[in-house]
Amino acid sequence: MKFHAKGLNHMRKQFNRYSVPIIILLTVHLVSLFMGPPKTVYAAELRTTERVELTEQKSSIQLIVIGENEQFEVDLVLPDQSEVIHEKEDQNLYSYISLENYRTWLIHEAKPGAYSLKIYSDSDQQFKVQVKEAIKKPQTTWSRPSNQQIEVRDNTPIPLGWSVAGDVRGDQDKLRCYIQDVNGLASVMIGEYPVANGNAGLSMPSNLSDGVYKLLIEADNRTSEPQKIDPKVTLNVQRGQELKAEILSTEVEGSEVSIQLRVPSQLAWGTINAKFSINGQDGISVETPKDEMDLVPDKSGNGFAVYLWTITGLEQSGSYQGLFQLLSKGMIGPVQTIPPFDVTVREWNKDSITWSIGGDNTNKQHAEISFALQSNCYMQLIEGSDILMETEVPAKTAEDPYTLQLKLSEGEHLYEIHLRDQKGNLHRISKRLLVDYTPPKLEIIQPMPDHQEAVGDLASGFTEPENIIMVNGKEINPDERGYFQAEEIGKELNLIIKDPGGNEIQYKWKQAKSHFTLWVIIINLLIIAVTAGLIYRVRARP
Repeated sequence: MKFHAKGLNHMRKQFNRYSVPIIILLTVHLVSLFMGPPKTVYAAELRTTERVELTEQKSSIQLIVIGENEQFEVDLVLPDQSEVIHEKEDQNLYSYISLENYRTWLIHEAKPGAYSLKIYSDSDQQFKVQVKEAIKKPQTTWSRPSNQQIEVRDNTPIPLGWSVAGDVRGDQDKLRCYIQDVNGLASVMIGEYPVANGNAGLSMPSNLSDGVYKLLIEADNRTSEPQKIDPKVTLNVQRGQELKAEILSTEVEGSEVSIQLRVPSQLAWGTINAKFSINGQDGISVETPKDEMDLVPDKSGNGFAVYLWTITGLEQSGSYQGLFQLLSKGMIGPVQTIPPFDVTVREWNKDSITWSIGGDNTNKQHAEISFALQSNCYMQLIEGSDILMETEVPAKTAEDPYTLQLKLSEGEHLYEIHLRDQKGNLHRISKRLLVDYTPPKLEIIQPMPDHQEAVGDLASGFTEPENIIMVNGKEINPDERGYFQAEEIGKELNLIIKDPGGNEIQYKWKQAKSHFTLWVIIINLLIIAVTAGLIYRVRARP
């Protein structure tokens, strides 16, 4: 192959012209192949870089960037100049936390050196950087009193002492003292002090009744659950102040017990706590505010108030024994006993009450109610505020139930049956009935009774929209106005309309025979008669 000198000179000029751009493009391409994609995956502009210097190794250190809004992200450059991208961090070494206008790099083990925070943002805003070291969980160690019983005869404060290690937040973290009757039930707080103090003097509430109480301690430790401390201390309070309630009576009705409670008027209380065992086993706990109890005026007075305390939902049959205690803020009463009582809960699912009418809609004028009960019950049939019927219903079986008849009147009714057995168990059931004796409305458009034929082979009319329409054995639906139309009815129409209560109306129509057809029949009959007469005469001649 031969090249002309002129062509070679032209190629040399073109190469010199484009060689520099080509070399630059090739260099950029090679660098991108070796270096990979851009270091940050955040498309925003690099706004600023903040530096943080650590002089020693730290564990669980937080580098926090605070922006004016949430439109920013932060990448981390380590002391060895390696970069950690905020969406590609190694969770075993670093954690990136994004909360509103806060971005936090948590470094589990931070070596000494300079750390850079590269801040990318779409908006021009100011940033602040904070460094937080790991928080040391506070731990309280109790010192006094411990493992002893303290006699409390007056209002002299009891010296308390403790020590605390870790990061304590000044007056914000508290140590709280509670007392609890030795028989259990509720505890009440009687003292609160800054945990950083290390000592305090604990005074008993002035309205605390005489008794033996346990001392319990809780200390804040910057977690959701405070540190619980049992110093194993009992307080034998004997100051000549015994403010007790007295139970006057208990009355059981089914799964409820009503207790009349007499309380000294000077006793400031707000809640009653109780715990019941059932047949000797752990049972239920109850907490009832004072304002949910009824005052019994005719039994109150002379320095006492009598309350009616009703406990519901005793769902288990058996012998109940209970303890109760009056409480308020800073006051705890002694634990007292509740006299034992028996509860017999009836299993109403073993009883059967059946109405003769299954659905809601009916055109019946009477309904029967059948009872198959385990034992005798007093029954009331109620509608609104009216008692329609009340009687003793005897125990019967499903094969031979006790039956009552109820007369029905037109309209909507909501009946309630109340049953109460001899143990006071109460059961309520309800029944809704829409009683309608009136036949459904029917307005025929065509064919009317005097119509010779159905125009267009159609039948149409109006009725109530909820009614069922049967035309020659086929069901059709009216529109929202109650209008209906049936096609291809033929020469006869058998229309039945039934309402939801079961009332129905029937309409029949049959196409009349035409006069032309009648005359044809008459003429044919005359021709037959004349012909028969002529034949007879001919045969009669000799």
